[in-house]
Amino acid sequence: MVPLRALRFLTIVLLATFLLYAFPVVTASKDLRVALAGGLAGATGTIVLHPVDTAKTMRQQNPTKIPSVSAALVRMFKPPPSHKLNIGPKTIGRVYRGVVPAALGAVPSSALYFGSYESVKRRLTSLVLESDSASMDERRVRVAVHGISAACGNAVSSAVFVPKEFVKQKMQSTIKGSWLHVVRKAVQEEGVAGLYCGYRATLARNIPSAICRFGVYEELRLIVKRVIPNEKEGDGIIALRNVGNFVCGACAGAVASAATTPLDVIKTQMTTGVIPREGIVKGGRRILASHGLRGLYAGAEARMVWSAAFSAVGFGTFEFVKGKLGVGDE
Repeated sequence: MVPLRALRFLTIVLLATFLLYAFPVVTASKDLRVALAGGLAGATGTIVLHPVDTAKTMRQQNPTKIPSVSAALVRMFKPPPSHKLNIGPKTIGRVYRGVVPAALGAVPSSALYFGSYESVKRRLTSLVLESDSASMDERRVRVAVHGISAACGNAVSSAVFVPKEFVKQKMQSTIKGSWLHVVRKAVQEEGVAGLYCGYRATLARNIPSAICRFGVYEELRLIVKRVIPNEKEGDGIIALRNVGNFVCGACAGAVASAATTPLDVIKTQMTTGVIPREGIVKGGRRILASHGLRGLYAGAEARMVWSAAFSAVGFGTFEFVKGKLGVGDE
């Protein structure tokens, strides 16, 4: 069953993390350990929240037939024509359809994302924020550093993220068969470029979203650090700090998602073939003409909830694993 495969995969990643933590002699460089923490965070969030992501994709693909994400969830668990509640193996398999390629792709994608972000941020910080310029507006420079780092991380990870999302959304929507079948079909019809359908739309959505998400997250974490300084010790303090990371991640995810929902809708409809691949502006106009402004914000509420939950799990897991691997905040 698909969820079992996903759990096995997550177990392997967890075991790798444990080995790096338990046996320092085999731990790799700081950048590699940060990347591992990012990969684990991405896989965890992907597996836990895949059903909601599937419902969001169904809603965005056909906003007229499926008026809300909750309706998509009902349709998944009460499939036509009987519309009776079914939580058997077939239903679970349908709900988690596409989770294996999504989780497999999330590990290298998130590893590149978080690893590049932290690496660029650390180097930019040492070059800029640690200078002795008295006229420097530290907050503005800090926000710029986080924004540039987030954009770099997103651009690097997109090489893996875009084809992973393409396969996942195709499996979530209409195409039957395994993820390998989806890959073969895309390559046969359009070459490798077929796997990068909606690449520009994805970058146009993800880079602003990443800049917003990491900017809000880092600023909120500074507040948490002032309230709970790193010098404080104790299990209760550590637990409180971890909760703070989850809350900061949730807030950052919700804000970034609200700002970029129209771009997400355009990208999803391009990827699933609902609208032609004719560019972001033309795609947006086509959706406006067919469904109005509501069409561009289809699934916005659920996307905000999903993004808040995904960012909470992602950032929270990332910071937790970083701490366990000895590369947490100093």
